[in-house]
Parts: sequence; structure tokens; C-alpha cells
Amino acid sequence: MANLNEQPLVDITTLMPFLGQLSLGGFLGFATGYAIKKISKVLIIVIGILFVLLQLAASQGYINIDWFRIQSALNPFFEPDNINQGWRGFIDRMTMDLPFTGGFVAMLIVGLKQG
Repeated sequence: MANLNEQPLVDITTLMPFLGQLSLGGFLGFATGYAIKKISKVLIIVIGILFVLLQLAASQGYINIDWFRIQSALNPFFEPDNINQGWRGFIDRMTMDLPFTGGFVAMLIVGLKQG
């Protein structure tokens, strides 16, 4: 049986400044991830509607779309190195000068999954 007079392993008062930073960072990270997910869903819908409208106009002969040219112009954006570089750049910008980077990034990922 444990002795009630023993000292705790960690004094919680020494952790208070860090807990505040982690909770603020976590909250901001979750909010950012959630917002990005919601905005991306709206953006995907807009792109889909635009595609349908373009295809309808092309099928009626109003416009001519060179999909091979569009594909070749967009392919570099989807290469793994460019995606990784873009993600790292985004995280660097979002966490610049923040003392709570760890909590922010962890909850950003949670927010992206929950959104």
C-alpha cells in the first residue's frame, strides 16, 4: 500500500506553463485542420461543378478543351517531392514563432481527420 505522505513524481505547478501552451496549440491546430478540411470539401465541389459545366459546353461545341495540355501543366504539382515540400512549407508557416508547435501539429492532423 502506498504511503500517503510520499511526494508526487511530478509537481503539477511546474507543468502549468507548458500545459497552457499545449492546450492553446492543440486548440489552434485542431481549428486550423478542421477549417482546412471543410474548405477543401467546398473547393472540391466547386471544381467538380466547373468540370461538369466545361464538359457540357465542350459537348455542345461552344469550347474546345485540350485536356492533355491541362494534364501536363498540372502533373508537376502532384509529384511526391513537390507534395512533401508543400506540406513542410505549410507547417513551417503555420508554426513560425509558435512556442507550442508539437501540440499544434498533432491536433492539426486530428482536425484534418475530423473535418
